[in-house]
Parts: sequence; C-alpha cells; structure tokens
Amino acid sequence: MNQQNSLERQITHILRHMLPLALTITPRPDGHYIWQWMEQSGEASTFVEAVAHGLTQMQVASLPVELHESGQEEDELVMLLLVRQLYAHINTLRRTETHDIVIPGPGGSWTEAMRESYRVRGHLETLLDEVLSELDAHHQREARAEEMYIE
Repeated sequence: MNQQNSLERQITHILRHMLPLALTITPRPDGHYIWQWMEQSGEASTFVEAVAHGLTQMQVASLPVELHESGQEEDELVMLLLVRQLYAHINTLRRTETHDIVIPGPGGSWTEAMRESYRVRGHLETLLDEVLSELDAHHQREARAEEMYIE
C-alpha cells in the first residue's frame, strides 16, 4: 500500500509538473478516484484505471472531429482508440455487481460507463459505416474489372 501511494504521488507529480497535460486524478474517501481533463471527468475504482480513462479521453478528444476528412491512418487510430475506450467502459460495467448499480459510488461509475459506452458506440458506428461503404465500393470495382475482362 505504501509503494502504491508513492507511485501515485510520482505519477501525479509527472502529470502536474513534467508533462503538459491538464489531467488530474483525485482520490476519494471511498477509495475510488476521479479523473478530470478539461470538461470531461469520470470515476474509476483504481488509480491506474483513472489514469487510463483520462489519457484515453485525451487521445480520442485530440483527434479530428470531422472523422471523414481525416487520413486513412488517422481513421484507423481513431477506431482503435475508440474500441479501447469502449472496452475500458465495458470492463467497468462488468465489474459492477447488479445490486450495486443503484448505490451511489459504484452506481455512479456504472452510470458514467454506460453513458460513455453509448457515446463511443455512436462514433464507432459512424466509422464502421464509412469503412463498410468503402468496402462496397471496392466490391463494385471488382465487378467492373471482371466485366471489362469478359468483354
């Protein structure tokens, strides 16, 4: 426990003073942690989870808002980061016992994870629709190429 507190202090110092990040991790009396970056915030059950959620939120937010105007590599990165973020939220949902969902604290984390999961899902669905449309376009190209070959 003492090593964990020391590590938390070191990471908190790095986040505040050595990296140009506006990410804060605040311990709560109940043992959970609150992460906050800009106007985004959330609760996590461990310090590491709070840092991971905060950094993931920063990564996703720093990517272009107009996903369809970004390059192929950026779209792939956006998709991977969104999947990673979705899994982090799903893991929070999995860890919360059903009877804890209505209790403040664990229930708050669950509610936040559920809300964020659906937000991320919307972004993923948009990206996936774009990728599948491109796949359909390539299939049509294949059909045209076969027609040209037959003629």
